[in-house]
Amino acid sequence: MSNPFDTAAPAAQKLHGKSVEELLLLIADNEKGYKQEALAVLLAMGLEENYPVFELAVRDDDNYDLRNAAMEVLARDLKALGLYAARSLSYEGVEYELVEHTLTPEQIRIYDAYAGAFQIIHNNLDAALQAANVTGERGALNAQAKSAARSAFESAKQRLFSHLITSMKTPTLIRSIERDLPAGHAAVIQIVSTGEALMERRLADIPTEEWADVQVDITPREYVLCRGRHKT
Repeated sequence: MSNPFDTAAPAAQKLHGKSVEELLLLIADNEKGYKQEALAVLLAMGLEENYPVFELAVRDDDNYDLRNAAMEVLARDLKALGLYAARSLSYEGVEYELVEHTLTPEQIRIYDAYAGAFQIIHNNLDAALQAANVTGERGALNAQAKSAARSAFESAKQRLFSHLITSMKTPTLIRSIERDLPAGHAAVIQIVSTGEALMERRLADIPTEEWADVQVDITPREYVLCRGRHKT
């Protein structure tokens, strides 16, 4: 598939001329962040005119992204017409059982180390903004840049601790699945973020002469080291 993001034109304009299948794949890809634009273009094309394509996509068991995106778009349209009450399964009669993970001393040490690192970055954030001429002695010199910097800092902090906590709980999750499978239960795991978009950005930054020995770090450590380099 060709890349629709090669020019500086607004995202919605870049998507015009794309096929229904290409738009559905963009809707399914949360990493690229063009879901709403692709959905708007698809709706403008008309769902009824492209219903045969949707029907084939919904029945496509080999491409889950295409199938799920088609089902989501159709469910949105039916709900808007008042023909579909919800696009979720009924949870009536479903019982929940919490799986508790007990942090090990090593995991506590790792968590405290990252927390301490972010505390250092947080304490020096104002000084870094002032050194970059974003703020001055009398306040913000560029309010928009200051807001963007703080937003990026908080987003990185949330992503880091989300990845960190998830990785710490994973061994307990695997053991729980291994116990349930022999009992005839099915394991359904939802992956919210794969980090694919971040990986693609890191790969794009690598010079061609280094492609023979590619080393990319997209772990939580990368966030802290990146902030530390910019801070210093």
